[in-house]
Amino acid sequence: MLNAIIATRLDLGGRVNAVGLKLGLLTKDQRTLSDRVKGTESTISEIQAQTKSLAKQVGDLTSRIKQLEWKLNDLESCSRHNNVPIVGLLQRAEVGNPTAFFDTWLSTPIVPEGLSPHFTVECIQRVPAVQPTPGHSLRPVVATLQNFGDRVTVLEAAQLLGLVTFENAQIFLC
Repeated sequence: MLNAIIATRLDLGGRVNAVGLKLGLLTKDQRTLSDRVKGTESTISEIQAQTKSLAKQVGDLTSRIKQLEWKLNDLESCSRHNNVPIVGLLQRAEVGNPTAFFDTWLSTPIVPEGLSPHFTVECIQRVPAVQPTPGHSLRPVVATLQNFGDRVTVLEAAQLLGLVTFENAQIFLC
């Protein structure tokens, strides 16, 4: 019987040691898992903070886009206000660079003084784009000025001149 008790004790001791080893491994795995969970939680917290920041940025950018759309509409209407229609100018009168021609023609003979120092004709367009057949009315020219104040000055000076001509053709600035 003593042998049976000793054998049982040795067997239980071995089993307790095995359970102790397994418990040690489980404790180590639990610490590793706990560290990984803490790392994951901190990463999730950082991502949540970034997401909140990004949501605010999206809201800010959306409002900025709306502001820019309003500004674009305003600028488009302002650029139309800077147009000076010129009627009666013969075809091909603006030899070479049309913008440079109108820059000089509007600023020298029509308005010798009173324009802003940055007077510039931004672009020139014939309306309609298709040339008329011979014998039909001339196509008006639309000169877009950079500054609305210059448009007002040019139109007032043309009105004061009364008759604006170029190469013996009467020109109307509207």
